[in-house]
Amino acid sequence: MPYVTIRSVSPNTTGNRGAYSYSRIGHAWVEISDSQFSQMPNGGTESFGFYPEQEGQPYMPGEVKSVDYDNFVGHGNSSPPIYITEEQAQALRDFADQVDANGFYSVVPGYFGSGQNCAAFVFSALSEVGITTRLPARTIFPWWIPGQFDPALGNLFELEIGSGARFDLAQLVLPRRDPLTLDLDGDGLETVGVAAGILFDHDGDGVASGTGWVGSDDGFLVLDRNSNGQIDNGTELFGDSTPLSGGGTAADGFAALAQEDTNADGRVDSLDANWNALRVWRDLNQDGVSQSGELFTLDSLGIAALDVAVTEHTQTLPNGNQVADLGSYVRSDGSTGTLAQTGQMADVNLADDTFHRQFPDTVPLTPEAQSLPDMQGSGLVRDLREAASQSGALANLLAQYAAAPTRAAQRALLDQLLDAWADTSSLAERLEERSSHYRFRFMAFGDVRRSQHVTAVDDLGTPYVDTDATDVTLGADATLNRLDATYRGLIEEWSQRIHILEAFNGRYFFNLPGQTQTGLSAAEGLIELNDGPHYDAAGGVGTLMIGYSQGQLDLLNQSYEALRESVYAALILQTLHKGNGQAANEIVWERAA
Repeated sequence: MPYVTIRSVSPNTTGNRGAYSYSRIGHAWVEISDSQFSQMPNGGTESFGFYPEQEGQPYMPGEVKSVDYDNFVGHGNSSPPIYITEEQAQALRDFADQVDANGFYSVVPGYFGSGQNCAAFVFSALSEVGITTRLPARTIFPWWIPGQFDPALGNLFELEIGSGARFDLAQLVLPRRDPLTLDLDGDGLETVGVAAGILFDHDGDGVASGTGWVGSDDGFLVLDRNSNGQIDNGTELFGDSTPLSGGGTAADGFAALAQEDTNADGRVDSLDANWNALRVWRDLNQDGVSQSGELFTLDSLGIAALDVAVTEHTQTLPNGNQVADLGSYVRSDGSTGTLAQTGQMADVNLADDTFHRQFPDTVPLTPEAQSLPDMQGSGLVRDLREAASQSGALANLLAQYAAAPTRAAQRALLDQLLDAWADTSSLAERLEERSSHYRFRFMAFGDVRRSQHVTAVDDLGTPYVDTDATDVTLGADATLNRLDATYRGLIEEWSQRIHILEAFNGRYFFNLPGQTQTGLSAAEGLIELNDGPHYDAAGGVGTLMIGYSQGQLDLLNQSYEALRESVYAALILQTLHKGNGQAANEIVWERAA
C-alpha cells in the first residue's frame, strides 16, 4: 500500500550532490513510497519538490524536481507515513506534472519565496489527495512542516513553532551567542544547531532557552565563578555575558579571555592568576548541563597556553551557527614539557532560540488551576496552569473559556486569554514602560501614516506631526487627542498584539538604545532622534520614531494567527471535545480558517 512522507531540511543545509544541493532558506518536499517496491532504486520512493528555475532567486518561474530523495537522504526531518490509495498517489503525481508544465497557481504562475514556494507546494499537493491540516496552505517556513503531520495528537499540546519562526522573520536578524570554544581533536570545530533541542541560560537571567551548541568532541572554555562545581549559565563561559572586572560584560569571547592575562604577556598560562581554575567543558551527553566528569583542567588536556591574539574571521555553518574570530592555543607533549602543537580556538557564535525555554523552578498549582485546561507555554510565559496560579485574572478567563458552550464563544475569548497569559511574563506591556528617556512616536503601520490622522493644524494649516520631545503638552500616542480615534485604536491594537508575541517568544521586538536582550531584535523600524525639537535637554528626553513596514506587519499577523490557532486547537481537546477521540482526530487535521 503506498504512503506519503513529508520531509524537510533546515536553512543552510548542504545536500549530497551537485545541482540543488544547498538549501539557503530550508526546503520541504513530499515523497511517495510503497513497501512492495522496496527492492527498486531509491527503495521505491519518488520525491517531488518545487524550486525556482535559477537556484537562490526568490521570484522567478518555478519547476518540480525529483532530486530531493537522493540529494538530502540522511538530512533533515520527516513526518510519520500517511497511507493513501493508489488513486491518491496518482493524483499527487499528476499534480506535480501539472505544476511543472503550467506553473504554480493559475493566477500568477511562478516561484515566490514569500509564500508560493516549496512549502506551499507541499500543502497544495497534499490537498489534492485529500490530506488537510490546521495550518495555512501558503506557509513560508518549510523546515517545520513534517512535525505538523502526526496522525495522533503528537505535539498538539505544545505551542506551534511556526509562531516563533514568523516572529523571527519579522525581526530579520539572526541572533547568536559567542562563547570561546576549543577544537580538542584537531578535526575542526564541530557544532550542532538549535534543532537539537539543547537549552542553556546564556545571559544568566534564570531562564534557559534553545541554543546552538558545541559538539561533544570539542569544548567551551569555562570558569566556575561561584565555585559550586558546575557551570550555571553564560556568565561562566567566555563570551558576551562574561562579567568584566572593571564592570559591564565582555564584547566577545576573546575580550573575556584578555582579562585573564594578568601578567600582560599576550597569553594565558600557568603564570597567570586563574590558570588553575580554568576548565574546558566537554558536554559529552549533549544535554546543556555540566556534570563533574565533563569539566577538564587545561593541564589534563595537554594545553600549555591560550593566546590572546585574535584573527578576524566569519564562517556560517550549515546548522546556523557561525565561527567568528579565530585564535590558537599551545599544547605541551607531556614527555619533555616543551611547547609543541598549536591547536585552534575560536569565538563561536551559537544560534539563539528564545521561543523554547525552561524555567529553573515550578509554580505550585492552586486548587482552582488544577481543574483547568493546561498546555505548554513558550518564551517567558509558563505553562498555562502555572501561569493561572500566578494570575487571578488569567484563572478567571480560563475558567470562562473552559465553560464556553460553543467554538464561537471560545474564539471570542481567545484574544483576551492570550493577553492575560502574556501579562504573566516579566516583559513590559508597552514600549513607553521600558524607558523614561524617550518619547515614543508611532509614525506608520504599513501604509497607514501618522500624518494622515493628526486632527490639529498650525497657523499655516499644516497638520502637526507631533514628534518633538520638548512640547510638554504632548502625551502618550495612544491617548493623544491630536490623533484621531482610528489611529489611536491602531496603536492600542498593535501594542497588545506585539506584547503577546514578545511574551511568547521571550524577547522584545525592538531593542531600545542602551538596552540589550537575548535573541533577535528588529533590524528596521526604529529611529532615535536626540537633537533640535526632538530632544528635551531639561528632562533628558529624546524621541524614538517607530514605523512598522507592511512586510513586518504581515509576518507579525501570521505569527499571531499561528499562536492563536495553536492554543485554540490544544484547548478544545480539553473542553468542548474532552473525551471525544473522533473529535480530537478531526481537530488535528482541521485546516485553519
